[in-house]
Amino acid sequence: MDRFVEQHLPHLLNLLYDSALDASRWPEFFTGVSSTFADASGVLYSVGGKEGADDLNFFFGGDPAFAQSYFDHYAALNPYSLSTLSFPLQKVVPATHVVGLDTVLKSAFYNEWMVPQGIPADHLGVLLGKDEFGGTCFGVNPQEKSFRKNPEQYARMLSLLAPHLWRALRISRTLGLNSLSRDAFAGGLDGLGLPAFVLAATARILAVNALGEQVLSAGQVLTSNRNGELKAAANPVNDKLTAAIKSAAAGALTAPLPLRLEVGDPPCVRVGWIMSVGRNLDQAKGPLARLGEHWGSFGAAFLVLTESALDSDIPAELIEAVFGLSAAEARLVKALIDGRTLQEHAATSGVTINTVRSQLYSVFAKTGATRQSQLVAMVLRVIPRRPPLGRRPHCGQR
Repeated sequence: MDRFVEQHLPHLLNLLYDSALDASRWPEFFTGVSSTFADASGVLYSVGGKEGADDLNFFFGGDPAFAQSYFDHYAALNPYSLSTLSFPLQKVVPATHVVGLDTVLKSAFYNEWMVPQGIPADHLGVLLGKDEFGGTCFGVNPQEKSFRKNPEQYARMLSLLAPHLWRALRISRTLGLNSLSRDAFAGGLDGLGLPAFVLAATARILAVNALGEQVLSAGQVLTSNRNGELKAAANPVNDKLTAAIKSAAAGALTAPLPLRLEVGDPPCVRVGWIMSVGRNLDQAKGPLARLGEHWGSFGAAFLVLTESALDSDIPAELIEAVFGLSAAEARLVKALIDGRTLQEHAATSGVTINTVRSQLYSVFAKTGATRQSQLVAMVLRVIPRRPPLGRRPHCGQR
């Protein structure tokens, strides 16, 4: 215990308060928690906020596949969720303190999700605090053998860390995650050339790139309210946008979902492509591949805004963003998806066949594909074809 107080706790607190000021550092902090608590797995989550929606879900130290299965299926079966607010405030207790052991042992959540990961029913939990986002709880599960030797010591360690974790979260939320998370975009999403947003299940903006900030400032297509939640400027589509974001954050979208956003007369048209960070971007290349490292375990949604013609089922801009390609390379990939040959694409693009072949080799290098058919199949796995949304004029067209 003395070693924890003298060595491990100061190191964790340095990581923790760095994370409060720079959201891209949270994974590093949780990695430190895992190693300090005997290779523990755990979760930081909030429940009971506005509309009762989970706003925060960050799993660490475990198999990412189990985190995804939680969003896909087991969240609704979790017997602890409904009892989170019954935990004593700022007091570390076994999870069975608020949920009866018999109830847990009989649940599918325990037998199908917890047992395979070695998580005991009486793992440690603490209700860090309550605010407008609901109650925020932190659960830690050290390795069973180490935990059983001295559960009281691990409880004391967590008791010392818990108030600092709550304070760091409050700092982060007060300053605004959307401005603090720009480092997660630096050199990445800011270079996409498209407005991009990372969103919680409540549509609260977790991060936004420079072009996204410009869209919000203009207020013509998308806006944000005083709670930092993304809204469609046109009220008729706002409910659809909110529902799509919630589904994406829960990992319920099997493919990116296009939503037409338009305002004015004649209409200014954009297409908002909404997807799950953890589920839809698992094969992404380039800048978007980094999103999972920062936000995949939070249960976050990703929205990117394009101006592509709406009769095109897969816009080249989206291919460019997801696979980290240049604009010319993305147009080539789209041409191959549409069934055109390299010669046909060269003719319509006004470039030589050698230029097109050079672009294709570059695409192969960036995606790992080795054949055109493999490349097309790879893209369609990530961004399946969808029916046309109907032709409408672009912004500025009449």
